[in-house]
Amino acid sequence: MTSRPKYLLDGHTTGRLSFRKIEVTDFDACRPFFLNPQSNRYWKSAITDPNELAREWFNKQLWRYEHHRGGMNLLVHRESK
Repeated sequence: MTSRPKYLLDGHTTGRLSFRKIEVTDFDACRPFFLNPQSNRYWKSAITDPNELAREWFNKQLWRYEHHRGGMNLLVHRESK
């Protein structure tokens, strides 16, 4: 079986940003994004509750990491660490 590419920038940096995987502990910090109706107005989902949508999205990203299907990166401003 051949290994799949990971399609992630985890650990990469630019002059201003660090890239890393999303972690379960990031949920509360990212949740306000899902509370803004504009952030997901073009998503195809039957879920309308922002908290449930956030949980589904987080679980999907964690599944993708585990199965080497890519996923989202969290961008951290390097000066805010």
